[in-house]
Amino acid sequence: MRMTVTKSVLMQYMKSRMALFSNLTSACEAYDIVGEYVPATNSLNPEKILTDEERKILEQETGVAEVRSALTSWLLTPTPSSSLIKKEGELEFESFENEWAQAWVVITRDSFIHMLGGPEETSELSMTFNLKNGESKVSDNEGRYFLELTEEKSGGLFTFLSSAKKIVFRFGSDAKREEWKDAFAI
Repeated sequence: MRMTVTKSVLMQYMKSRMALFSNLTSACEAYDIVGEYVPATNSLNPEKILTDEERKILEQETGVAEVRSALTSWLLTPTPSSSLIKKEGELEFESFENEWAQAWVVITRDSFIHMLGGPEETSELSMTFNLKNGESKVSDNEGRYFLELTEEKSGGLFTFLSSAKKIVFRFGSDAKREEWKDAFAI
């Protein structure tokens, strides 16, 4: 259930963030794009969506009284980083078939690793890993740098039915491995 909910939330977040802030130059463009994702906004008049106080602030910021013109002339600043995400990026990992594959790895502040695989538009959540009870081990081999994470076996009545999860990441340099090792630390 956690994986399904997490996948859904991450995918919605990534799609809306990309659509809204990837190549936009004005708030008006963002308004038009939001209209595609939230059908109710298609029928909204820009003049009616702002309170009087918001209209005054917009006019002060842009120097334009008419709302649509003000939105068109108002340049957006880049979005702040998410407070939930501790680190994210593409990493090489050893797959279940013992082959090296690429995945988008997201480390959240609540000490979970979420790995997404596949093309960006159709990324699937392939694994969620709890770092709270995990261990890490570093190794080197033939100029490659490895970091192995092992999640402690879950407790409870059916402990014998599960096994500890293990992920092995491969890095091109010791510095990159140490950077990620620090991010994996709790």
